[in-house]
Amino acid sequence: METIRVLSTKKLLPEIVEEAKENGIEITEQEAIAVHPILKEEKQEQLLSWFHRYTSQPIVFTSANAVSSLEHYLGKYLRGDKTRLQVFCLSGRTKEAVLEAFPIANIAGVAPSARALAKLILAKGINEVFFFCGNKRRDELPGLLKQNGVVAHEIVVYETVPTPCIATEEMDAILFFSPSAADSFFSVNQPKKNIICFAVGETTADSILKYSGNTIIISDTPSQEGMLKALIAYKNLNTHPDN
Repeated sequence: METIRVLSTKKLLPEIVEEAKENGIEITEQEAIAVHPILKEEKQEQLLSWFHRYTSQPIVFTSANAVSSLEHYLGKYLRGDKTRLQVFCLSGRTKEAVLEAFPIANIAGVAPSARALAKLILAKGINEVFFFCGNKRRDELPGLLKQNGVVAHEIVVYETVPTPCIATEEMDAILFFSPSAADSFFSVNQPKKNIICFAVGETTADSILKYSGNTIIISDTPSQEGMLKALIAYKNLNTHPDN
């Protein structure tokens, strides 16, 4: 079986790497960003204030990191509270993280991209939301909501730190799981034109386009599993089995 070489800009689940290997895909992991919860007393106070006053208001997640950061701060309060959080979130890993962290949450809406999620919120006639995000959040969702008169309170719960590293190994494809990872990677790399870029979603693809004219394949679902499925489909279409 012909093997293709892939660079992932994110640490992957071991089972994803193993399944890729079984399908003739060798993955090298080289993280382009680091994510850290904001561990400050004033952040704890801000989130407790939200918990005591606004948990009945819809909340929005476009990142599993935001979900895990909120759980880090308020997990013990939210798990013991009978209020069912009304959650709008991205599909794939973000939705999975919500269900794991807050099992009784009401998933009020799910979409594959930030822009589509904003349109869904607008379609439901909601006029105020709390958006839990990182310090490098994109403007697609809050910008579209604000343009249409929705009050979007942004609460930053984690920090994204670029960790760019020059890619020295030969590769056939690169996996990008966030716009920030694309920004970091391309700050020190310019891949050859024949290398395929895989994006976890449309927003990440838009970031890649700022730096590269390489072919971009967007995952059908924003998750590691979705990216692997796209990789396998690409390999099967573009390689030939050994005779």
